[in-house]
Amino acid sequence: MCIRVRPAGFVLDDTSYEVIVSEDGQVIEVEIVNEYVHGNIKLTKVDEDYPDNKLTGATFEVYKDVNGDGKLDDGDELIGTLNETSTGIYEMKELLYGAAYYDEYMPYERLDKDLAMMKKAGINVIRIAESTWSTEEPEDGVFDFSHVTKVLEACEREKINVIIGTPTYAIPAWMAKKYPDIMVTDKSGRRPYGARQIMDITHHAYRFYCERIIRKLMEVVKDYSCVIGFQLDNETKHFGTSSENVQQAFVSWIKKQYQGDIERFNHDFGLDYWSNRINSWEQFPSVRGTINGSLGCAFEQFQRSLVTEFLTWQRSIVQEYLREDQFVTHNFDFAWKGHSYGVQPDVDHPSASKALTIAG
Repeated sequence: MCIRVRPAGFVLDDTSYEVIVSEDGQVIEVEIVNEYVHGNIKLTKVDEDYPDNKLTGATFEVYKDVNGDGKLDDGDELIGTLNETSTGIYEMKELLYGAAYYDEYMPYERLDKDLAMMKKAGINVIRIAESTWSTEEPEDGVFDFSHVTKVLEACEREKINVIIGTPTYAIPAWMAKKYPDIMVTDKSGRRPYGARQIMDITHHAYRFYCERIIRKLMEVVKDYSCVIGFQLDNETKHFGTSSENVQQAFVSWIKKQYQGDIERFNHDFGLDYWSNRINSWEQFPSVRGTINGSLGCAFEQFQRSLVTEFLTWQRSIVQEYLREDQFVTHNFDFAWKGHSYGVQPDVDHPSASKALTIAG
């Protein structure tokens, strides 16, 4: 008996399996695994009139035909973008399909089983490390990356790609205890410790600890061949930060824009209204309670610039350890209104994405 059946999108396992039935009604189980199809895409863009002239600067996107109609529709899913590897040559090598993975969250040992299940599902990349700063640095200056290396060594063996995330979007409890003012101050006041994304991304101590953990992590992971890229932070926003140091930085920012001309500043923002006029830069009040829409918008623009600066700063650190075959990415998110919705107002996506190889 010969059975040759495979689902669409799989490579048939051509291994021969010998089965001997020695008695009537005997059941013999054989597990056969068909591998997912993984492909590469390579395009060459040339001048129609001069075919030998290869054209640079094009953008090619690859979509999943969700409804199977053979056309590009609004519901089709963007899978990735081809990179220009040389003049006029655009390539996408092995389409990546994966998920975030947290071995340190598991209630019992199951790493090998999880990786086997991933391979069976066609997963060929995972993201790790971005959510576990308190595990990687349980005490100030005490580091433990064993859970990271454990996963990396297994992925090297199983040939699964890995994206390493810098673990800076959720701070350890010891840091909040040592520096209470690291907790973000927004319109409601200082946030209490507990949730993620509740720190002031401009705070000097936070930046010190960020750089230290990033460098320690990069030293540990940089030589693993399975690491194909790095994610800077996670869903970064300004988190409404408006602490005293942010207020002072905003005054310096807007003073520079107006070249110190406070009269022109008052005129442009209409600050005579409701006695909001500012007669010297030194008496500039907190913007948290402003009723002036223009001033509020200017402050929000400044807050968005803090995100751009933060991601650019992280990129400069990661860049020191980056191999030529590795990329840098970030997972920008949308606004949240009970679900992902519309454009994220707390980030200037086009500006912030300039620090990245590819944005997600």
